[in-house]
Amino acid sequence: MLDCSAEGGTFEEFDDWSALERAYMDLFTRLRAVDRLRSAYLHRNGVAVHRWLIDDEQGDS
Repeated sequence: MLDCSAEGGTFEEFDDWSALERAYMDLFTRLRAVDRLRSAYLHRNGVAVHRWLIDDEQGDS
C-alpha cells in the first residue's frame, strides 16, 4: 500500500513489490524536488527498506 497525504493525497494498493517500490521512489523523488516532503518510510515485512527525514538534511541545529 502506498499512502501519501501530500499534494492532494495518494492511496494505491499493489500486488507486486517491485511496482510498489518504483511508485514509492517516483513519488519520493517528485515530492523532494518540489520541497513538499518532511519524511518518508518504506517497509517490507516489518523491515525498513528506506527511511528519510527532513532533519537528515538540515542537521541537528
